[in-house]
Amino acid sequence: MRTIIDSSPLSGPAWVQVKSGERIQIWPRQTIVWVSVTPPTFIALPTEWPRFPAVVDSGFNSTFLISELQLRAWAGIDLQRLPTPPDDRTGHPTIRGRAVRMFEGAVWIHTNVSGTIDLDSRHEPFVLYATPGVIVSPPGKAFARLPLIGMKILEDNGLQLAFDPQLKDSVGTCEIRMSIRSILANESPAEAP
Repeated sequence: MRTIIDSSPLSGPAWVQVKSGERIQIWPRQTIVWVSVTPPTFIALPTEWPRFPAVVDSGFNSTFLISELQLRAWAGIDLQRLPTPPDDRTGHPTIRGRAVRMFEGAVWIHTNVSGTIDLDSRHEPFVLYATPGVIVSPPGKAFARLPLIGMKILEDNGLQLAFDPQLKDSVGTCEIRMSIRSILANESPAEAP
C-alpha cells in the first residue's frame, strides 16, 4: 500500500502561493492537498508543471471541480483545447442545478511532507483519472472557492481516505489529520499493468 498523503493536518488559517504568483488563503479546518491537472494523454508529469491547492471534500460526490478561471490561471490550461467526453457518458452535468462543462483529464496528487501540507518533491505524484471527466464551472460562477477533490475520483482510483485524530499537546488537545493511501501496492494507476 502506498501512502500519498501522510497525516496532513486540517489547515488554516494560512496563505499559500501558486506558480502564477497569486496568494491563496486557506481557511481553518480545510483538508488541503497539492494537485496538478493535465490532459488524459500525459503518462508522466513534467517537473515544471504548475501545482496548486485543492480541498479534499468528503461531501462532494463527484470527481474533481475547478473553475474555468482557476484552470487557466493556476493549471495553465485553456479549456477550449481539451477533449470533452461524449454526451452518452456525461449526460447534461449540473452542479446545484446549473449547467457545467466537463473535459477528459487527469488530476495528479503530490505527496506531502508527513504531518504538514508542504510538498515532498522526493516522490512522484499520483495520477487520478476522472471518469467521466473533470468538472469545470463557468467564469463568474465558481461553485467552490478552491478546487474540490470528490469521493468518486478517490473511489474510482482505488484510494482510501482516512481522518485520524492525533493528540497535539500535553493537555489532550486533539487535531484531525488526513491520509490518502493507494490500495494498489507501491504503484499508481499509471504504472499498473
